[in-house]
Amino acid sequence: MREAKVLNKYNLTLKTARKLEVGDESKICEPLFWRNNAVNAWCISRSIGTEADRKFCNDNEIWIGIYDEPYYRRRVHIHVNCWGGMGKYEFCDFYNYKEIENERDLQTQEKLLEVLNMLIDEGILKIPINRP
Repeated sequence: MREAKVLNKYNLTLKTARKLEVGDESKICEPLFWRNNAVNAWCISRSIGTEADRKFCNDNEIWIGIYDEPYYRRRVHIHVNCWGGMGKYEFCDFYNYKEIENERDLQTQEKLLEVLNMLIDEGILKIPINRP
């Protein structure tokens, strides 16, 4: 399998990424985010895979939601799915090749890390001060 192309600039794991906090509220808006009024959250979602993967429910997906009010005691939620959204894609460490089954899994981790790096770089999300 190829080397990862996106740097893990903030040494995130999926667990620590899910503990990120909201930083600059003024930047949580279109066009970077889309609004989901059904759940009262601003969202970023990406499908990973080809058109054929999407047609046959073989794509992966990332979803980052920033809720207006805490939902399950936090505002930032991250979901990673596989099989066209029919299953969860869980992993512990980014780029742990024991947890990556195929190229699409690697692309999924890269895309999630790319978006998280950008959100942290822009100050939209921040790493908690008391990070373990």
